[in-house]
Amino acid sequence: MPRLGERDGCVFYIRRTHPWYKSVLYSKHLFASVAIDQTDNDSIQTSGKYVTLIKLDNIMAGRTVAKHLHDLGHRRIAFLSFCEFSPSELIGRRFAGVREFFPETDPDSNFSCQLFDRLPKWWKPLPPEKRNDKLPSPFDLPLAMDRVTAWICISDVMALNAIQVLRARGIGVPRRLSIISFNNSPICHSEGLTTYDLNHFQTGHLAAASLIHRPTTPYGLEKCLRIQGALVIRSTTGFPLQSKI
Repeated sequence: MPRLGERDGCVFYIRRTHPWYKSVLYSKHLFASVAIDQTDNDSIQTSGKYVTLIKLDNIMAGRTVAKHLHDLGHRRIAFLSFCEFSPSELIGRRFAGVREFFPETDPDSNFSCQLFDRLPKWWKPLPPEKRNDKLPSPFDLPLAMDRVTAWICISDVMALNAIQVLRARGIGVPRRLSIISFNNSPICHSEGLTTYDLNHFQTGHLAAASLIHRPTTPYGLEKCLRIQGALVIRSTTGFPLQSKI
C-alpha cells in the first residue's frame, strides 16, 4: 500500500472491515478520500479529513431482483452465495432485500427463499484439466430444494458457472429454472444473463469528480452519495413451470 502522506487523494473500493479502509479513515493525514462502501453500511467515522462516502444500494438491488421474479410468478427461490470473496454484509443486505419484498407485496403467498451460503465440506476446487460439470457440485444442494423455480446468484461469475452445471445435467435455463444475478459484468452478454446493474461506471465517475472538485479545506464527512442501479433483463429468466426439477 502507498504511504498516505504522498498522495493528494485516495479512492477506496473496499469493505469497511478491511485494514486499508480503516487506515485511510482513521489516519492523521488531511487529504481528500472517497470511500466506496460496497456493503452499504449506515454509519461511518472519520478523523477530521474530507471524505465522500458513496454507497451501493444492495437492499434495493435485492428488492428489484425479487420483484422481477415475483412478476414472473416465482415463489420458491434459492439464493446462492457460495463465494468466499463476497463480504457477509453484502450478501446479507441483498438477501434482506429479497426477503423484505415478498412479505410486503404478497404476504399470503407460499413464498420461500432459502439461503445457500456455505460450501459443502466435501467439495474442493479442481484444477482446470480435471474439471467436469457432470461431477458432484455445490449447485446440487439448491437443486434438491423441493419445487424451486429460480436461483438468485450473488455474482455474474457464479450464475454463469451454475448455467454450465445445469446444462450438463440436462436442465434448461430458463425453461425449467430461471437464473438472475448481480453486477452486469461484460461476460453477461454471451449467455444473455439477466442481472442487476450496480452502475459501477457512475460510481467511478462520481468518485473521480469528488476528488477533482473537492473543497479547499478538508473537514469531516462532506457528503454521502447513494448509487441507484437498474435491472437488465435478458434471456435467463422466464415464467416458472409448475413441476419439480
